[in-house]
Amino acid sequence: MANLEAYEFERGIWHRLPVVSLIFFFLSSIKSTLKHGYQMLPGLVGILVFVDSVRQYIPLALGVFAFVFVIAVVLQFLRFRYLLGEKGISVQRGVFTRTELNLDFERIQQADIQFPWYLRPFDLRVVRLESAGAKGSEVELVGLTSQQALAVQALVSDSDLPATAAMENDSKPEEQDIAQFKLALSFADVWRIGLMQNPFIVLGIIVAFINSNDRIRDNVEARVESFIGQFPDRNTVVLVLIGISIVFITLIMLASILFAINKYYSYELTRHGQRYRFDAGLLSKLNRGFSARKLQGVSVRQGWVARAMQRVQMELAQAGGLGQKKERFLVPSLLPEPLSCLSRDLRLPEVDTWHRIHPLSIFTWSLLAGIAATFIWNIWIGLAALAGLGVILFGYWRQRGWFVSEQWLATRRGLIGRSWRYMPIAKMQAIEWHQGPLERALGIGTLVIKSASVNYNLRHIYEAQAEQLATEIITQTSGNQLRWM
Repeated sequence: MANLEAYEFERGIWHRLPVVSLIFFFLSSIKSTLKHGYQMLPGLVGILVFVDSVRQYIPLALGVFAFVFVIAVVLQFLRFRYLLGEKGISVQRGVFTRTELNLDFERIQQADIQFPWYLRPFDLRVVRLESAGAKGSEVELVGLTSQQALAVQALVSDSDLPATAAMENDSKPEEQDIAQFKLALSFADVWRIGLMQNPFIVLGIIVAFINSNDRIRDNVEARVESFIGQFPDRNTVVLVLIGISIVFITLIMLASILFAINKYYSYELTRHGQRYRFDAGLLSKLNRGFSARKLQGVSVRQGWVARAMQRVQMELAQAGGLGQKKERFLVPSLLPEPLSCLSRDLRLPEVDTWHRIHPLSIFTWSLLAGIAATFIWNIWIGLAALAGLGVILFGYWRQRGWFVSEQWLATRRGLIGRSWRYMPIAKMQAIEWHQGPLERALGIGTLVIKSASVNYNLRHIYEAQAEQLATEIITQTSGNQLRWM
């Protein structure tokens, strides 16, 4: 077990955060205010623009809000204390309602060390601790030195090992620096991540904001019409709008690339024993790690842009769900060869033959689309819709499948963008079988396999296969005696 005294920690003593951590509390409070108050933004903008009598009170309202905001932040800082023990950490916080959180190190599934830009002049770190099932960081210790942050992370790492292994690691510290697996991303890999993140979603956010308020939408439409009216003919308008669209999309893609560079610059993934860890970041560096013993699933995704670039993104999921929280453990870009190396290190199965599902979904949705198009237009359009959607769904059906081995359950899906998911069979928590009347007549149904990470829905699977698969998973799970969360 890591020695706390060696890193300036005292057992059984409540510690306060340094004064510089007030910066963190201010920024966190601003972020929380924006997160919960953005829905009021269209209404506030409408009041500011169209209600003249309210404008004279805006400076007073802003002053009162700023005063209350500063007082609340200072009180949050003064009321925060933490205590580190041999088996866990205790935190006291809260202004009006005092709460105390006691978190055992064995329950912590992810320990992050951040080196944000605002703490760089002071050479201080932020430690974020997340337990199983938490939707965000449960404990955030701000203003720790590098040695203190590493000591806290070491306490979490040691809790993942048996006692004999922990003693051996303490006796041979030089062996802890040897990584059994290592993967690094070059700068060329990092900037391409920005293209893989689908930056066009920003367009949808802007359109949704404009349509969220009638007056804002009418004002924008009036300005656009006034701008278009300045040009002499329609061809000029079309060329100008195309040019503006190209510039706008280019700026969005450039912003996405810069965001990816800032987040994933100098990305390096390593494994020491059972613990995976990555370091990344430009302005704010991040050190994130978790134990392979607490791995709940693996997700490999490939969007249409990533597919054109022959790259995939991998997420190592823990309790709480795939992609359900900000604190995700991601390998953001993998070419085929590094993907094979990491898959072997994770011991993912190599699947040659996937089990197909019943083609019921192809005929059902194609037939419904054909009937709807026939009623709305005519029979020829209905037949075209039936054939066109049938071809698309047939390709989608061919890409859907499932596979089971002694240790893993794997699924795949997708036509243009594709995804593969893997679940350790020992982490199964529940199995459900669902059948509708038509499915019962065809001898098929939906097998739902639940874990602490995500549910795996095997739709239109044959009943005999489902019974065999459920029996095999239950047998593997009941016979597994490993300690896991």
